[in-house]
Amino acid sequence: MNQLEQLRRRPRLRLGLALGAAAAVLLAAALLLYGLIRPAKGPTEALSVPLQGAAPLRIALLSDSHLGSDKQNEGNLRAALQLLREEQVQVILFAGDLGERTGGRSAQTYRQAIEEIFQDAAIQPVLLSAMGQQDVAGAFSSAAAQRTFQRALDQAPCAHLVVNGTHFIALSADRREPSDAYTAGTLRWLEERLAQAAQETETGRPIFVLTHQPPADTVAGSGQGTGNQALRDLLAKYPGVISVSGQTQRPQVDERMLWQGQFTAIGLQGLSGVLLEPGYYDPARDLVSEDPLRPAQANAQPYLVLLRLGGSELTVERWNIKEAYREREWKLLLPLRAERFPYTPEARQTGNTPPYCPGGSAEVILFPSENGGKRLGITFPAARDDGRIAAYELEATSHFGKTVTYRCAADTFLGERASAQTVTLPLDPSLPAGTYTVKITAIDDWDARSASFYSCEATVEK
Repeated sequence: MNQLEQLRRRPRLRLGLALGAAAAVLLAAALLLYGLIRPAKGPTEALSVPLQGAAPLRIALLSDSHLGSDKQNEGNLRAALQLLREEQVQVILFAGDLGERTGGRSAQTYRQAIEEIFQDAAIQPVLLSAMGQQDVAGAFSSAAAQRTFQRALDQAPCAHLVVNGTHFIALSADRREPSDAYTAGTLRWLEERLAQAAQETETGRPIFVLTHQPPADTVAGSGQGTGNQALRDLLAKYPGVISVSGQTQRPQVDERMLWQGQFTAIGLQGLSGVLLEPGYYDPARDLVSEDPLRPAQANAQPYLVLLRLGGSELTVERWNIKEAYREREWKLLLPLRAERFPYTPEARQTGNTPPYCPGGSAEVILFPSENGGKRLGITFPAARDDGRIAAYELEATSHFGKTVTYRCAADTFLGERASAQTVTLPLDPSLPAGTYTVKITAIDDWDARSASFYSCEATVEK
């Protein structure tokens, strides 16, 4: 090859190398983009998992551990798992938000805690988890977060298990929006799984659907844009479904954490603490807080739900984890049929008995403030109810006829053993100086007000 031919060929070689390099870069970028954008698919068939001695089947429901900077949350998780070992549970369902931020560390911490606590247990539980929006919020994409989850837990983000004839379907979030966690494709997968489960399920057995976001307007806290309407519309086609969800983090002792309508829904308080009803003040925080929905003792008394599934009955038990005792329960007759659901909001409100004040008197006291000072408050005997006292409404009327009304959350979210028998609530610090007649009534979970009340005179000095 002469010198002239070499000179002519060099540009062609450079062009070929450049095109090859560009193609390699494009291919790598395409593969990266595919991994970041395309959500992980769930399996097309259910995985059958046999168990020994599963009568009744013992199923634990957990959610919202928010593992991360708060070590108390990991302690709550380990205490819950220890309780489940003692109760010999066979299935553990986790309804999302393992960590307070996206990443595999939280899922690995969860997996490690289970391996350590159940290391030599007689029963090794079947595990099924769903991702919440918090589990995907900080990742490059939901698909990347799902793959991290899958590597850590060795489970597809969307999974379908059959355990001794009972179907369990987990649906992981693949969107970051708190009010809209599931794409249309993910919901289509759920619809296909539900159709198969309904066809294969024996008469009388429920079908469990595990999600983080609850179906809209079902359990406490699932309204006002928090719940998912498309999910509710889909589940409404299957009266035998039991929806298990987290996210709302309302107190487990709230009677509205069980809902029945076209299907059955169970909401979970979570291991990282409770959130109060909007508009309720936390008495422990001087009526002022950077996070008004999270009480000062939010994660002091975590709860879990334990299900006992027998032939004709499902018992839903609410367990206080730290105290290690079953506080309350609901009973569902099987098979689940919408026409005989006892826990619809309409039926429960009709049969609800309003709370009452058992007697005694209210007194004005000074008690410690968060900032180390003193604040003016009212103390009185705790009200009673056939369900739960959710809040106390204080109505302060000045001698000039001006009235200020507000609600303070009751400490009943701590459980029956931990809640106070004598209640102390602060007066609103924004009240102008003057003398007030203060009337206190009790409010239950169904917003029923006590006919009896406490009252006293209080003088505010500025």
